[in-house]
Amino acid sequence: MITGLLQVADENKGQEIGEKALYGAFAAAREKRDLRREREIGERLIKEYGKSQYISDVMLTLGRHAAEAGRFQDAAGYFEQMGRQFAGDSTGLDSMLASARLRTAMGDFPGAVKVLETTIEQAGARKAEVLVLLAQTYMKMRSPAKGRATAEQALKVDKTNATAAAIVAEVAASNPGEKLEPLIAMMTTITNSPNGVGDDAAKGLWYVGDMLYRQFKAIPADKIEDKVAALQQMQGVFQQAASMGSAEWAVASLWRIGNGLQNIADSVEATPAPAGLKPAEIEQFRAAVKAQVDPLKANADNTFETCISRAESLEVFTAAAIGCRKKVDEASSPLKGPPAERAVNVEELQKKAELTQNAAEFEALGLAYLGAGQVNNAILNLNRVIEIDDARASAHSALGYAFLLNGDSASARGEYGRALEADPTFDKARANLAGLKCRYLDVVGAKQEAAVVKDAGLSGPDVDPEWKSCK
Repeated sequence: MITGLLQVADENKGQEIGEKALYGAFAAAREKRDLRREREIGERLIKEYGKSQYISDVMLTLGRHAAEAGRFQDAAGYFEQMGRQFAGDSTGLDSMLASARLRTAMGDFPGAVKVLETTIEQAGARKAEVLVLLAQTYMKMRSPAKGRATAEQALKVDKTNATAAAIVAEVAASNPGEKLEPLIAMMTTITNSPNGVGDDAAKGLWYVGDMLYRQFKAIPADKIEDKVAALQQMQGVFQQAASMGSAEWAVASLWRIGNGLQNIADSVEATPAPAGLKPAEIEQFRAAVKAQVDPLKANADNTFETCISRAESLEVFTAAAIGCRKKVDEASSPLKGPPAERAVNVEELQKKAELTQNAAEFEALGLAYLGAGQVNNAILNLNRVIEIDDARASAHSALGYAFLLNGDSASARGEYGRALEADPTFDKARANLAGLKCRYLDVVGAKQEAAVVKDAGLSGPDVDPEWKSCK
């Protein structure tokens, strides 16, 4: 059928009957899942009949099937081509955003930026959405100044955009001398809006609170009344952040409240005795100071314990959880970022996966990328495995470890959980969960997980080597 339709298309090139025959051949190749011929015919139709009524269907099919075949670069290209073809309407915008998100997932941040920048002016009522995606991409590129500037553009279009506000607050918190009043006003607008709850609103509030904490710490120890007033203001912001429904930022807020109480206790404890006191009077003074300090220290300790308890019950794996366990106000993520990428020949694996559309073949491809440190490619292919077979424990576990290497501990925990839901006996998922808990200093939890692992010699690109560190 395909051959016959192509012959008709050749004989009637440039005519409506030729166009319909070519589309018929494309549809037949699609029906057979003959991806090579589908691609060849589709690209020919686009080239010869650029204004055809079938173009959107052809381009969408080519983009979707390229992604399903694991050819993500090609898929992004098709989506961009479709975006340009239908510039100015929702189909074109959705296609450009699909390309940008796919490029971001591939780690091609410059490519995503280029797509988004060309999309802004045609975004219409969705301009804020495009600007926020662009700001997030800049942040992933570690370009905070551009991220903030773009987020501020988004807020001019939509002053209640919590994601944009969170980016502005995050960048502002790292700038010495930043004025707090505009940020407080910005977050007040966000929290008073109908959608002023959730992770982004909590994050923005937390960074404003963190700036207040830095100011609080800078107040001299002998200015106790000033420190107490600053502590109360700071606590109010963190308590509001904790009430936004975000587990991550609730734990972070408890951490900072504990830090503040600890700092006040240390300041009071360091109060020097007035000059001229007799020894007995000095003892009385010290006793009076101790009577004030002990409850403050106990309150700080209780706050840290609550923080740890929340981190464990809500399964929050962040630097704040480490800070609470260590009772320090500076803590960093234990994740070192993805490993160095190495070249790997996956051509045969790629062809096999594309041909069979089999979960096992895509998993082999994903693991090959993971072993070579190409984490973004591994994530894309392992996600494809789960699209095909969501009950595949090995793919969920490997995907979780890939997320961890990319610095996303929350997504890692989620995938380990899904792996164990699919197969509670899957050792690699259990070991990876032990490694995650160990990294974030939940030693008891890590030991409990590791104790269930039957295979003491677990290894491979999908196994977190930290799983034995707390055993």
